[in-house]
Amino acid sequence: MHKFIFLLLTVLYSTVVNAQNFKRSGASAKDVTPKGWRIDCEPTGDLNKDGLADLVIMATPDSAVHIVKRTDGTIYNNNQPVLAIYWGKADGTYVLYKEYPKELPILDDDLMTMEGLMMDNTNKVTITDRGVLRIENHSDQAGSIVMDIEELYRYQNGDFELIGKLDSDYDRDTQSFNEASYNYSTGKVKFTKSYMDGRDDEVSWGTCPKFPKKKLGQHE
Repeated sequence: MHKFIFLLLTVLYSTVVNAQNFKRSGASAKDVTPKGWRIDCEPTGDLNKDGLADLVIMATPDSAVHIVKRTDGTIYNNNQPVLAIYWGKADGTYVLYKEYPKELPILDDDLMTMEGLMMDNTNKVTITDRGVLRIENHSDQAGSIVMDIEELYRYQNGDFELIGKLDSDYDRDTQSFNEASYNYSTGKVKFTKSYMDGRDDEVSWGTCPKFPKKKLGQHE
């Protein structure tokens, strides 16, 4: 029994260690990102309010299993993008705070390999002037429905807590645009429906849970 527990703990420890792909510290995004990975963005800003610029990295692995080449020559890297946050140090280097291997959406292998299907799915990570982490996802499905999701996280209480969210979609068939803006600080959500034909916007209000609704890395 004790031997079994020891082996189980060994496997779990190995899994945790192997899950950490980024180097613990370094002087730049290139310095800490695994060789061969594509660095998609590397914004800097003071996230933890210590007066030093922190670093956020969004990078895509290069595992050949998830790289698809269509017959027309188009290549899609469907690997799961990985998010990593580094605290800035006084000497100009960075030290890893946490890595998030499952936070960002990926492209669908089956959809992207179908000939003639146009699908655009992109991620964007930025840091606002107020030191808030913004994560955005844009999805354009077959040229008919456009969807955008934006989440705002603030470092507080020792973690990144969700303080706001914006869900929006545009349906080309009905020429309508729908938006839901959540403010978890106030517990209110604003719903807006607008039309391309010039009709007045339809606005309504609702309630939502006050933060922390979730933390970065948690999935609903």
